[in-house]
Amino acid sequence: MLQITENKDEVIVREIPVVQWIQSFIMINIFLLIGFFWVLTAAGFVSNAVWSFGFIVPIGAFILAMLLNPSITTKIDRPGKIISVKKQSLIKYSFNVYSFNEIEDLIYVDQTDASRGNVN
Repeated sequence: MLQITENKDEVIVREIPVVQWIQSFIMINIFLLIGFFWVLTAAGFVSNAVWSFGFIVPIGAFILAMLLNPSITTKIDRPGKIISVKKQSLIKYSFNVYSFNEIEDLIYVDQTDASRGNVN
């Protein structure tokens, strides 16, 4: 989800990857249900361990998706002539500030630079 807020002094762009979180949760549940029904068919019954596994794994997958897809907030301050980029996940936080004078080219946040082979 992309949210853009603007006034006369600043522009704020927020990216919250809710869609990626939900997609990963759904995909893990689909694969888990396939495995769950395979175990039910093979065993002929449902044990407490299988039910526990059926609840714990999707929750763990959702938390992992939240860790791998941080929310990113970019703030452009016109009067101060600075750009700040904040990346935040459940366990990781980074905050970078750039002056308009420092920017000579595009700044990539979490994107592979194919020509250099680097990850920014």
